[in-house]
Amino acid sequence: MAFESSKSIARVARDPLLVFLAIGLLLFLLDLFLDSDDSKTIELSKAEIEGIAAQWLDQMGRKPLPDELAGLIDERAQEAMLIREAQRLGLAADDVIIHRRLIQKLRFLVEDAAVVEPASKADLQAYFHANLSRYEQAASVSFSHVFFSADSDRATPNWTRILDELNAGGQSERIGESFMLGRHFKNATRRRVAEDFGDQFAASIHGIDADQFWQGPLKSRYGLHLVRIDEVTPKRQADFDAILNRIRGDFDLERRDEAFRTYLTQLREEYTFVLP
Repeated sequence: MAFESSKSIARVARDPLLVFLAIGLLLFLLDLFLDSDDSKTIELSKAEIEGIAAQWLDQMGRKPLPDELAGLIDERAQEAMLIREAQRLGLAADDVIIHRRLIQKLRFLVEDAAVVEPASKADLQAYFHANLSRYEQAASVSFSHVFFSADSDRATPNWTRILDELNAGGQSERIGESFMLGRHFKNATRRRVAEDFGDQFAASIHGIDADQFWQGPLKSRYGLHLVRIDEVTPKRQADFDAILNRIRGDFDLERRDEAFRTYLTQLREEYTFVLP
């Protein structure tokens, strides 16, 4: 009987399929044992505990008391346990929100690596000259106005008489009606004027020379205005040193975007997409 048993074991040992299955089962059991052991161990390093205490200090303005620190550590351990169990149960699978967050973190990691080395002043100057139009300061106008609302029941003002009075030195504050945005505007770009008065008024006022004379009326979305152009500042190139921080921010943003595009290109070369 013992001889027959040994012959059966020998036949099993020579069967490649059975040997493969036996090895696979052994590895599975070993992995299960090791995973079971590791998954139930939550270890916080000294650096992590110091980080917890530092975060409390930043938020509360003082170091945590011993019992407070113990409570914070317990909260962190609880979070780690719940995350571990969620992963074990496969709760992250097919979760769009978690996937998006992982993609976001990976992108931040790639982009942050691209700007570890600060940009040199030479690089920033080259970028500035390559993008001069982006840093132009828009033309602006300083003006005063007298407002007349568009009221159909109100008699049409005698524009010639009012203009003559204003240009003779009449006080504009005593003429016309009050205006919610004020009567005087300083260094207003065409965009700002359009936002406040409308496109038609902005186009009209930015076509008038600064001759210190009252003119009009000009139509806005609110009514009619007599205007005096006090100063016109043409568009001009910004000073490099004055906007250096803005240039550095734009340059780094492009470096980050380029780094992620390059990373995606490299990944696509490594992966194979199979479609139905």
